[in-house]
Amino acid sequence: MKFLLSLLFLGFSVHLHAQKLTYDAYLRGNKVGKMTVVREVSDNKTSISSTTHIEAHMLFTIKVDVSSESVYQNGELIESTAVSKQNGNIHSQVEVIKKNNNYAVNIDGELKTLNKNSIVGADVLYFEEPKQIKETLALASGEELKIENEGEGNYFFIHGGKKEKHQYANGILQQVTIEHSLYTVVLKLQQ
Repeated sequence: MKFLLSLLFLGFSVHLHAQKLTYDAYLRGNKVGKMTVVREVSDNKTSISSTTHIEAHMLFTIKVDVSSESVYQNGELIESTAVSKQNGNIHSQVEVIKKNNNYAVNIDGELKTLNKNSIVGADVLYFEEPKQIKETLALASGEELKIENEGEGNYFFIHGGKKEKHQYANGILQQVTIEHSLYTVVLKLQQ
């Protein structure tokens, strides 16, 4: 009986692995916030959650908060939700759900369909160097992004008119540089 219960328990056990990365945000060399990304892997399901808080003092104070939750099964995005806030007010809400052979994307109440059988969200790029990934979906905006390789461990894409560069070392994302016409934000992996 004891053997049978042990066997039954093993049959229902779930392998869970979690990985947490924290990035400090810098604007003009000053620390202005941080981003935390957590990936939990359980058998063939992966969940990624991300929270970002940036508070910058330029001519005026701006606070940006972005949170997202996504679920992947066998490496493809199944669903995600993201909320972006500026100065405490909701700036945008995006929900993505895989339906049959495409994706339903709800951006602030406006629905669109991505005719893709499989896609990967940009949150995966914090945990995987995109050597084989050529396009991704910005979960916070619903924008499709084309990933360009700039050489050994360096990739970029254009997101919302801003160039976003990703620098990897030994397959681990070390730094993200977001270039805007008025400012540049740098996210550096905490060591």
